[in-house]
Amino acid sequence: RAREDGPQEYDAAGVQLLSSPPAVVLPEALPVLCVGAGLLVFALVSVRLGWLGARGAAAAWGLGVAAFLAFRAAGIAALVAPFLVATLLGKLPGAERSAARDLRQVLCNGLPAFLGCLFALSDRPDLGLPFFLGSLACLGSDSCATEVGVRFGGPPMRLLGGGPVAIGESGGVTKLGTLAAVLGAALAPAGFLLFSELGLRGLLLMTAAGLAGSLLDSALGGWLQFRGRAPGSERQTEAPWIDGAPTEHVSGWRWLDNDAVNLVTGLAAGAIAVALAYLA
Repeated sequence: RAREDGPQEYDAAGVQLLSSPPAVVLPEALPVLCVGAGLLVFALVSVRLGWLGARGAAAAWGLGVAAFLAFRAAGIAALVAPFLVATLLGKLPGAERSAARDLRQVLCNGLPAFLGCLFALSDRPDLGLPFFLGSLACLGSDSCATEVGVRFGGPPMRLLGGGPVAIGESGGVTKLGTLAAVLGAALAPAGFLLFSELGLRGLLLMTAAGLAGSLLDSALGGWLQFRGRAPGSERQTEAPWIDGAPTEHVSGWRWLDNDAVNLVTGLAAGAIAVALAYLA
């Protein structure tokens, strides 16, 4: 049977649906308009505070509306929790201030969660909810690990093969950063739990999927992510392009920059979450 609070149909185990998965029931127009207006205010404030660029804020607004349509208030909470915590951590002293997230960054980080919304709205909430939460758990895990590890983790070590990594360079892990990764992975599932019957088991499964995605992010960052050399300089960079000119290839795949790694690992974490939901 379908209820208007569709996501509540998930049982206490967390993400396993009842024997007859309900279709998502779209909310009435007035709640959607109110939520859309609230998200618009949040997006404008984010632009004003320098958290998001204008086009990035527009994309984030669209993702927020999709999350509400698919999962109601629980979806908004799951979406906002890792974004707010990671953004506030990024403003702490001890590292360069993070630039406003542009459209490409928002799309690479948010597309996996958007796919989860589409699955749910296409009458496949058994795929949609875990994919949505797993990808957001990965985003929270990676963001918190980076912000905490760079500032307070000390010298990082390469996840694959060991060896030191320069602070701030992709592919490195620290003990404190790993702890932050675990806590960050729980942000989105915990936010969802506040407005749903996700359950402790579901929270743990989605946190595990997010942490797995974050570790994959570190592995790809140290193994396949692009590294280049700035033109006329010996300084290495992870940017494939500088001022419109390609950097000299040193290692990795040129297309696999940090944003592309986030996209790949977000999709992987969503798939892991779906597998855990069915196998656990």
